[in-house]
Amino acid sequence: MLTPQKGPLGLGPIIRGEGRALRFGHPGWNEGFHSELIYFPELRKGAAVMVHGHAGRPMVREILYAIAAEYAWPGFEPDTIVPFAVDAKAREALVASYEGKADGATVDARVRGEGEGDRLYFDSRKLGVNSEVIFVSKTSFVVQDSGDELSFTLRADGAVDALHFGDIALARK
Repeated sequence: MLTPQKGPLGLGPIIRGEGRALRFGHPGWNEGFHSELIYFPELRKGAAVMVHGHAGRPMVREILYAIAAEYAWPGFEPDTIVPFAVDAKAREALVASYEGKADGATVDARVRGEGEGDRLYFDSRKLGVNSEVIFVSKTSFVVQDSGDELSFTLRADGAVDALHFGDIALARK
């Protein structure tokens, strides 16, 4: 189960790190709750966190980061996000509604612009995300509150064709 099969995925859990930093776990969510399990086999330490609420994913991560700091889990700290500058045309190309399938269920999402005009927000009730995004390359961004990285594909005319969240493809509606 703990041998990577496809990317970081074993037979069920997600596997990261090596040596003392080797860990496995899996996030989960459904209407009304978010959770994550993580375990460091060599340290014989781990945690399971569950929270109620539509937008609970960031809270789960913050709780895990606090536990990691207290128990000195190696290699488990928030990533540093280095912003990538994009022009207004690239930001506007993303603003749309998207839809895809994950585990047989429909996943709706949207990217919207608000406020000062240079900010974009990603919102998906099914994925438990509603947060500002930060571009990290010409074709990818990070959801600020959850740390999730999404990539997108562009058509020849520069329009966004689809968003990619792990193995989930969300086509532009």
